[in-house]
Amino acid sequence: DKIKKCISDQICSRESTANEERGAEAVDSSENYRTILVQRFEQFYDESEFLVPTAAYALENEKYEMLGSIVDKSHQGAVNILRNQIEETAWLPLSARGMKDQYSGSSSSTSPQFSSTPVKAFAASAFGAGFGGSCWALVCRNRARHFARQWLNSFNSAFPPGSSGLHREFFVTEPGPGAFCV
Repeated sequence: DKIKKCISDQICSRESTANEERGAEAVDSSENYRTILVQRFEQFYDESEFLVPTAAYALENEKYEMLGSIVDKSHQGAVNILRNQIEETAWLPLSARGMKDQYSGSSSSTSPQFSSTPVKAFAASAFGAGFGGSCWALVCRNRARHFARQWLNSFNSAFPPGSSGLHREFFVTEPGPGAFCV
C-alpha cells in the first residue's frame, strides 16, 4: 500500500535526522527503535484500514470463518508486534479457537484435556489496555455456557489458580446494540 509505505518512510527519515543531531552513539539504539516504530505504525494502519472494516463486513454478512481469520490476525499483531499481552491473554484466544498448540509461551504445564467434544469459538481476541486486560470469544448462543466452562477449565489447567496472582473471571454475555444516535 502506497500510503503505508510513504508514512513508514517518513518515520525512518525523521528518525535519521534526529540521529544526526544526537551523534553516532545513538545510531545503534535508534535503528532498533525505528524498526519497532515502523512495525507498530504498520500494525495500526493494517488494523484500522483493513482488519476492522473487513471484520465488520464478515460479521454483518455472517461469514464467521472469515471473521475468525481476521480476528486471529489482529490478535497476532497485538502479541507479536505491539507486544502488549501477558502470557495468559496471548494464550486464551488461541485456546478458544482450538489453536493453543500454536502458542509458544513459557508455560510448562501440560495441554488441558476436555471432558467432551470441545466447542471452538468463531473468533476470539484479547482487548483492553494490555499487560493484563481481558479476552472475548464469539460462540453460538446455545453453546455459550458450555464453552465458558470448557474455556475456564482449559485455562485453569494451563495456568493453575494462584500461580500468577491475577484475578480471573469467565462469564457469558450478549452483545449490546451497535452505535446509534441519541
